[in-house]
Amino acid sequence: MANSYTDKHKTFTAGEALPANRVVKLSAAQTVMFADEEEVVEAIGVTMGPAANGEAVEVKLFNDAGTFLIESSADVTAAGIVTIENDGKISDDGTLSLGYAIESCTGSGVMVEVVVTKV
Repeated sequence: MANSYTDKHKTFTAGEALPANRVVKLSAAQTVMFADEEEVVEAIGVTMGPAANGEAVEVKLFNDAGTFLIESSADVTAAGIVTIENDGKISDDGTLSLGYAIESCTGSGVMVEVVVTKV
């Protein structure tokens, strides 16, 4: 029986080890896994905390209001269009837009505030 869900955070089972602040997609097994490069359409939200494979992980869904903190994979320019890269990180050198960076960063592993516009 199908249910509807109105909260903007949802708990899923991790389909692989997931750090916090990474973009994820829903798998056919109904677990969440990293969204990778060119998977903007499949992406559903951002992990709120870390989880090992098989553990529960809270995801801030992209239909939530406000901005999202997402880990960078490379330099990001403020007001630049960001896209998903490998392992659910973001950069501003891709082709499919996830949204816009509020701030700049240099290098990988930096948390960047993003306005998501894909929805």
